[in-house]
Amino acid sequence: MKWGKATTFAVVFASLCWLASAGEIVVNYSSQETEPNDTRITAGWLLFGGDSSPSFWMDADVDYYRLMITTLPTTLTVSVVGVPGNDPAARIEDESGGTIAVPAVFIEQVFVTTGTYYVAVFHQDRPNFNPAATSYTLSGQFSQRDDEPPTYTATIGIQRVERGGDDSVSVEWSPAVDNFTPAENIIYNVYWKTSRQDLFTPPAGASYAGITSAVIPSGIDPEESYYFGVRARDLVGNEEENEVAIFVPVRLAVNPATWLLYR
Repeated sequence: MKWGKATTFAVVFASLCWLASAGEIVVNYSSQETEPNDTRITAGWLLFGGDSSPSFWMDADVDYYRLMITTLPTTLTVSVVGVPGNDPAARIEDESGGTIAVPAVFIEQVFVTTGTYYVAVFHQDRPNFNPAATSYTLSGQFSQRDDEPPTYTATIGIQRVERGGDDSVSVEWSPAVDNFTPAENIIYNVYWKTSRQDLFTPPAGASYAGITSAVIPSGIDPEESYYFGVRARDLVGNEEENEVAIFVPVRLAVNPATWLLYR
């Protein structure tokens, strides 16, 4: 790289990040050459389905760009954070769009919890690391990507329904567990429909967090028969898809009646 001509744009770009899967960080980037010596590089880290991609003008003669990740913004300008500059997995060498994946083994931090992290990409020539004099960082909430819904360790879904002497209905279900959402934050969606086929069609009739029983005080016609079911959902929105249901007929008397899941 000819550093003599790179005197007017000492710039770094940064954006938001997420952990794509266990053990790697992924950055999506694109670039466009608009003048012979100017290339606009756009890099973005997708976060919760969004795309944050600030653009900066970079020199067309830059050989590649170096990924920097840290939990402290000040270290971005003074140290290299666990990514060897000559590692092809951690650099962008061309002027086309694409994706680079950085294995977590090259990152000092182990990204296992939600927190605020700072990401930057420095332009750099071979073979020495020559960061720009000025750096710009964008901090963002980082979270592991969670694609898996809660699961059950024993019995699954709804277990008991009691139709009271009034219009209320008591429902009990099995507890679920999740890799990321604490037990007290798991959401249990309670469904009831007059049709078994439509039972789990959204929206749920009621939702409860961290408990395994509830009284539904209203919204259920005592002169109708219903199917009841419960599905667990984590905080990200992943809902498991069990098909367990209990049929509860019309309330025929003022005395409570209970229906259990047959097993």
